[in-house]
Amino acid sequence: MTETGVTGVNPIDYPELTTWEWPVAGYLFLGGLVGGLMVMVAVLRLRRDPLFDRAIRIADLWAIPLLGLGLLLLFLDLSYKLHAWRFFTTFQVSSAMSWGSWILLISMIVLALRASIQLPKTAWFVDDRAPRWLDASVTSLARSLGRYTPALDIVTIVLGACLAFYTGILLSTIPARPLWDSAVLAPLFLVSGIAAGGAFLCLFLSPQAHRKLTPTAMVLCAAELLLIGGFFASLALGTPATRHAGEILLSWPFGAFFWFVVVVSGLLLPLTIESAEMRRLRVPDPLSRSAPVLKLIGSAGLRFVIVLAGLQTLM
Repeated sequence: MTETGVTGVNPIDYPELTTWEWPVAGYLFLGGLVGGLMVMVAVLRLRRDPLFDRAIRIADLWAIPLLGLGLLLLFLDLSYKLHAWRFFTTFQVSSAMSWGSWILLISMIVLALRASIQLPKTAWFVDDRAPRWLDASVTSLARSLGRYTPALDIVTIVLGACLAFYTGILLSTIPARPLWDSAVLAPLFLVSGIAAGGAFLCLFLSPQAHRKLTPTAMVLCAAELLLIGGFFASLALGTPATRHAGEILLSWPFGAFFWFVVVVSGLLLPLTIESAEMRRLRVPDPLSRSAPVLKLIGSAGLRFVIVLAGLQTLM
């Protein structure tokens, strides 16, 4: 009997094969966004600048719903949904899925602790609309955690970086899809996630605080552009399969989406707007406010085009 190893599959040869669809790309975006938020918020808290207090509070309260939505999308994509709990009954050092499951679980716990610190400052608690038992317990927990805020911030930075980095590792450990077979993918998703987290924060910042965060935002955009160049270089210098896979991002329709939505609209245009603001040029307020939105769209577009285009490539 001859044994055959299959490293590439497609729906024509394998019509019953189930492949990843848009929910996975949505999860990768939301996971990277929350990871980036965790890093940015923790760094800003360590700086203790009151200009960012409102944005930090909003981010701490929104992080759990955003990550929960990402997990729901991931759950919807599972073939055997009733077996999802088994991810948390063991830890496999060599399994990217196992690492990701535990990173997600610990991140949810840390985010819940961070949210409990912010809840007593919300209108729901301040206006005495929360049940008395809940008010007392959350206030007591927030007071206890307040003494360990710096340590919690450091843990949050590490976990956030791991979460955003893992979203790229999840793809790059699947060599059967040559578009994902790049060591640059995980750093690219990490930087993109942190940039998206910063963009999300900017939606809630005052103009003064926004200008203060602009240099960091510009550095992240520039770093993401460099990593995109490194991603293409790694594909071009790789195997014939990776070189052929890279061509899919240079041709219609994925190429048009990648260069217009991700690179031009999501990176170059916001970078141009923020550069003008740094040079003290007059920028209309609607245009200035559009920069974070464009970054978020570009960050989401990056995940969708990499996932969906990667599914069209075979080793």
